[in-house]
Amino acid sequence: MPLRRRLLLASVALALGACGKPSMLMEPNAQFEPVERPRASLPQAKSDPARAAETQIALAQGYLQRGDYEVAVKRLERALELDPKSAGAHTVLGIVYERIDRPALAGEHYERATRLSPDEGAVLNNYGAWLCRNGRAPEADAWFARALADPFYKSRAGALENAGTCALQAGNLAGAEQYFRKSLELRPNDPGALAQLAALSYRAGDHLSARAFLQRREAAGPLDAPTLDLGSRIEQALGDTQAASRYRERLRDEFPDYTATASGG
Repeated sequence: MPLRRRLLLASVALALGACGKPSMLMEPNAQFEPVERPRASLPQAKSDPARAAETQIALAQGYLQRGDYEVAVKRLERALELDPKSAGAHTVLGIVYERIDRPALAGEHYERATRLSPDEGAVLNNYGAWLCRNGRAPEADAWFARALADPFYKSRAGALENAGTCALQAGNLAGAEQYFRKSLELRPNDPGALAQLAALSYRAGDHLSARAFLQRREAAGPLDAPTLDLGSRIEQALGDTQAASRYRERLRDEFPDYTATASGG
């Protein structure tokens, strides 16, 4: 198998929303995942234009991170002049256009990337995430499935989390739980999946399971405000008023401006 060239592209992650609704995040907590060029189109040696295009994409990513979107777009347009078949350039353009609130144009670039790299898990996952963010959950699920079918895709847990979040947005709680559990099989300490499963268990009235997931979530790293609020509600439901009070105190101390807007039920 030829060595696959890798590009650093922004991905989506899951978070427990402050109003109890999950969201697929591009920011403020954007993470990065490797997105690879199409295996079928890889040459044995990179051409000079392809190398130059990758340089432009790398520069664009730096401008993207600094919020200089105009220059990032110029770099990416130059990358496409050098390598018109660059799925990476189209993917980063999609990210830029989402950041500047041009979702339709972003979707065009994500979709072009899938045509150029139809078997690349990360590219397919990114398009699925865009579809879900734009209210097209049934379509998105099919793209997540295609992403997961890529045997070389190293961020399968992230795609499973995205699929779970999308299922939640579509009201498919059972499907969401299944996706999150599969994600934990690959990343047992993943904060996003653990928080979502704690919330789903609480919603289902399985408070002991909710507590267990929350304890695992807490062991994985600091809790955000909605998860601390969830912890207080879980402990209150279990009758441990002291533990519930401790969560509320932490919430007040660490997030004094937080206001819960969900019943959690």
